[in-house]
Amino acid sequence: MTQLGRWRATYTPGPWLLLCGPAAAVVLEPADASWSDLVETLWGEVVAADSIGDLAARLAWYRIDTMPSFAAFFWGPDGMRSLVRGAVSVVDAESGDVVATGEGVQTWVETGLGTLRQVQVQLPTQRPEGSFPLPLVVGAVGVSSVFLDATDEAALTSPQSEPGPDAQRGEETDETEPETEPESETDATGGDATEGGGAGFVAGAGDEAPTAAYVPDLVPDDAPEQAADQPDLTSRTEHELADTRWVAVAELPLDDVPEAPASEPTVEAVFCPWGHPNPPGSGRCRVCTALVATQPPRRVPVPVLAVLRASNGETAEVVGSVLIGRAPARDRARVPDPGLLTVTSPSHDISRTHLEVFASGWDVGVTDLHSTNGTLLVLPDSSTRAMGSGETAVVELGTSVELADGVSVLIDFPQ
Repeated sequence: MTQLGRWRATYTPGPWLLLCGPAAAVVLEPADASWSDLVETLWGEVVAADSIGDLAARLAWYRIDTMPSFAAFFWGPDGMRSLVRGAVSVVDAESGDVVATGEGVQTWVETGLGTLRQVQVQLPTQRPEGSFPLPLVVGAVGVSSVFLDATDEAALTSPQSEPGPDAQRGEETDETEPETEPESETDATGGDATEGGGAGFVAGAGDEAPTAAYVPDLVPDDAPEQAADQPDLTSRTEHELADTRWVAVAELPLDDVPEAPASEPTVEAVFCPWGHPNPPGSGRCRVCTALVATQPPRRVPVPVLAVLRASNGETAEVVGSVLIGRAPARDRARVPDPGLLTVTSPSHDISRTHLEVFASGWDVGVTDLHSTNGTLLVLPDSSTRAMGSGETAVVELGTSVELADGVSVLIDFPQ
């Protein structure tokens, strides 16, 4: 019998994310559809972790440790251990005592749960009406509450990996064989393979036919070559047994990022799983909000930093510079080939070239080009600020620029 998991989780459905492996479990804040690919990768990391320290390192690689609230659990030789942060509490299921809490914690708290075998993970969410507890050993589900049971009774086993009848008969035959076998020119794994035998047979004594015996699904180095039309078991086995680590998904698209010509403005960037460039140190993608893994930055051409959305429906992307006005002139820009965003102004209160919106590293700047009636910034918090003639200011995405004649331009997030 093969043990499927040292513990069993029981959960009720909800918005939080539970990732379970045979010896580890992680509870994360509610995720949206942008997490779809990342969830499978994170679940693979949870399954692969071999200690609480290894689990913590794998989570940190994907910046999970920066989440306001999360919890991680691992069953090892010294019992169950936990990492908690934020609005998550771990409760002794028998006594009701809180044994670990992340309230007010800036990083996380690691707690050894000693002899505890049953704990309730309390989350700041309501159990949906009509939901009922469901079991889980290995997998990923949405949850509103989690109960972890590591008692002996909770451990699950499967008969599917037991040796077959032939193997069992082989073991019985081995018991009746003499303790000392005649020496042979070939060892058990290097003998000639008969049809249907291969690595699953060992050489018997004398001239008797080889006796079937259970052998793990490994291919020895000196196994006979595979036929051309057969799968390469040696390569497969080497791959399965290799001491590997998952590659951060954020690194996957980097080879597809073009190198910038020497004359083109560049920035250092890190990438989300979808390949969107972000400022170094970003925890979440500025475009899709997916988690950004810790990674070395790479210098790339300046990406689209913002999208300008005028109230008349016109749009323009901010990569280098965009001139805004009722008839903007290209020679007023700070770059050779600026974008132009033309807006209507029946009373001519908007200057011909009224305003410039430009990229400066990862920042978006705005310059009033000595406009006749000035420029008003409406910040994301709804506060306002009038710009002086010729003034330059760095603005947040979500800022709106009020010109005149009821015309405004929103400096929006890239899509």
